[in-house]
Amino acid sequence: MSKFYSSQQQDSEPVVKYAMRLEEIFDQAVQLKAVRRTDTDILKKVLHSGLTRDLKHMSIYQCDKIDNYDEFKRELRKIETELKESVKEQKSCKAVTKVTPPENNDLSENNDLSQMK
Repeated sequence: MSKFYSSQQQDSEPVVKYAMRLEEIFDQAVQLKAVRRTDTDILKKVLHSGLTRDLKHMSIYQCDKIDNYDEFKRELRKIETELKESVKEQKSCKAVTKVTPPENNDLSENNDLSQMK
């Protein structure tokens, strides 16, 4: 059970894979009669607590609002997709501008004047 309660989503791991991994551990706990299969509320809470920081913060409301584990998992996938899209938008390319130094006309005039003195 400690493996179940301490599981964490890896940084590059999608919610789907993390949930599948957690569900496998949950199934093992059910077979060992440590939990009942109907204890999906525990599964949902452990899933939420092991999420990456950003996803966990973004899904607090859904975790409190949604009782059904599968529905909560769908909402997590939606939030994860939105987070990925916002990251892509932040990493979008910006137009390259070429900065050329101004011609040294002013400097050359000053140099000419200083040579005259």
